Amino acid sequence: MPLSMIPPRFSLAGELYGHSFYGELKRVLKKRGVLFHYTGNPSLIKYGNSFVSGVKKRLYEVGFRKILQKRELMGLKAFA
Repeated sequence: MPLSMIPPRFSLAGELYGHSFYGELKRVLKKRGVLFHYTGNPSLIKYGNSFVSGVKKRLYEVGFRKILQKRELMGLKAFA
């Protein structure tokens, strides 16, 4: 598979998953919009739950009001 078709991973694109990225997502969502953030299965990668915890923390810091971990979907649901 060409690299251009592979979704960015945290280990390869730390800036992508930073405050400014999440802030822009929050800015463009409608007032009661919902974001689903796929995180994969962090217990299978070296970052463990600290990856998910870091994402949750940044989402809260940019103003998402409620964040739920959806283990069965391997992601987070964040409410604007």
